[in-house]
Amino acid sequence: MLLDPRWEKKPQVTKEPWRDLLRQAADLIERHGLAKYITRCQDTGAMCLRGALMVADGYGRMPRPPHWSQDSSYQALEADWAVARYLGLSNKPSQNETTADWNNSSVRTKEEVVAALRAAAEA
Repeated sequence: MLLDPRWEKKPQVTKEPWRDLLRQAADLIERHGLAKYITRCQDTGAMCLRGALMVADGYGRMPRPPHWSQDSSYQALEADWAVARYLGLSNKPSQNETTADWNNSSVRTKEEVVAALRAAAEA
């Protein structure tokens, strides 16, 4: 039997782990729902954008901006900034242009947040 190396499935290697966090966060919000003004709803499991990033990174809570606590990892911070860059936000609380502000907008939908997370992972 002949073996062609092109037939072998090669694992996708991510040089930037924060990209995986973005994909995982999108999956979490897609599965559990989108929360606003709260990182994670205990009753439904719904999460906000930053809450999903923290859960994807292994933490059960999300520190408050602008200075994330010592619990936050570099990957979660980088993932949050990647979304901000993708959306064209300054990510400055004083300007009300953070990913949390964007997430909490009354017109923001779960589908928009999931799409932004996935697009930022590929950007």
